[in-house]
Amino acid sequence: MIEEMGYAKNRLSFLFRENTFLYIIIFGFGILLSVQVFQNRIVLQGYSSSLAVQESAIGKQLPSLTLQTLRGNSVGLNESQQDYTLLIFLHTECDFCKLDLPLWQTLYERGEKNNIRVLGVTAETDRDKILDYVEENKVSFPVLLDLDSKLFAASTVDYTPTKILLSRDREIVQVWRGWTTQSSHENSLGALRMIFNVHPQEVPQRQD
Repeated sequence: MIEEMGYAKNRLSFLFRENTFLYIIIFGFGILLSVQVFQNRIVLQGYSSSLAVQESAIGKQLPSLTLQTLRGNSVGLNESQQDYTLLIFLHTECDFCKLDLPLWQTLYERGEKNNIRVLGVTAETDRDKILDYVEENKVSFPVLLDLDSKLFAASTVDYTPTKILLSRDREIVQVWRGWTTQSSHENSLGALRMIFNVHPQEVPQRQD
């Protein structure tokens, strides 16, 4: 009887250890799956503006910041005489920024005709690298240096490219997150047409 009880106890102990190991594997797999889903979501957002604009950003007033251009000139957000200011948040090593570049040029050209100021914004500190990027890609509009990332933070920009349209009093009117394509959210494409007179067929097609 004692031997049977001992055997049963050992058996239960073995099963407990075996199941514990199984639970650890399942738990670890669950964590990996969650991380992968999160990463895929970030990639999707960075890839194309197919998601609706975050409504919480609309109407937010940005602080009256003053940043320097690559040439050392000061530019204030509250100094514009134009009706709107388009901020294009970018990074020189951002692949989706390069894909979005043709649209930036179109927005700059249409902006000049529609009284809209266009400014690039980067948090990078290597001026020479940024200058090379601007010259290589023939960026026509001024690029501002957000060295302390205050404008990035105030605008709640967590990845590039992101395009934000401000009213004259620095209120956020529209946000385009990620690479804007013909597959982007209808609100994003509609805003381009209404504000810049850029029709959907003028926007790049998504490349899978």
